[in-house]
Amino acid sequence: MLLISTEGEVFFRVDRGADRLTDTFTVPEGWQVKPYTTPETLIIELFDETLVIRTDNQDSFKGPVPELANKL
Repeated sequence: MLLISTEGEVFFRVDRGADRLTDTFTVPEGWQVKPYTTPETLIIELFDETLVIRTDNQDSFKGPVPELANKL
């Protein structure tokens, strides 16, 4: 699952909160959520400064990952 900002920055879902009550979460206006399955093993190297976005259902996204933006 990918979270895409209005600027086109892509964040990938790292984990899902074990005690979450719903699979649905609020997405900021203009942002998108897209399913994504890697066609092969994918190694993502994060930058020194990584942003962690925790959604209101406790899912966690990290990024931005420019390599994934090029695959959309």
